[in-house]
Amino acid sequence: EQTTGNSFDDVFEQLLAEVPAQYGSGDEEWIATKEVWTTEFTPAVKDALPDSKFILMVRDPRAVCASKYSREGKYPWLFLARQWRKLALLTQKYATHDRQVDDDVLVVRYEDLVTTPEKTAARMCEFLDLDLDERILNPGEFTDGRGEPWIQNTSYEDEEPSFNTDSVRKWNQQLNEREISYIERLCF
Repeated sequence: EQTTGNSFDDVFEQLLAEVPAQYGSGDEEWIATKEVWTTEFTPAVKDALPDSKFILMVRDPRAVCASKYSREGKYPWLFLARQWRKLALLTQKYATHDRQVDDDVLVVRYEDLVTTPEKTAARMCEFLDLDLDERILNPGEFTDGRGEPWIQNTSYEDEEPSFNTDSVRKWNQQLNEREISYIERLCF
């Protein structure tokens, strides 16, 4: 079936309506998306769905660059740094200076989620007005929308589906001093 519409709102609502049919059971109370490169669409989504809430994840730029550079189809360093800076600045703007969305934005550092998952998950659940369900603290037991075991999205083949604290500083093993210095200068 083809998605059509005259506006972002029309298309986005059609796509969201397909989530339970394509990937769920139909009993979903919440629908969430994880879209890495779409922070800039926060205001458009808020316009389309005024009750939306946004958890914007920020990760150390050195880790982002190391992760993206560890696989085939490497992105150029300058592209990665510029993209990170853009998303970091937009995240800060949305969380603190954008009256349209600032009350509905929570900024979470990836490093906090991995190193203090219970505290960070509790903060996220509070933001969403949800009770903390202890099951969300064990990624090894996660399932996807079809009830199949969840497979972690990672650039590194050796990572297990868990809150792997090694991932926080893995960039230090993946990047050389020159690359680290370059990324730090570009991302401040």
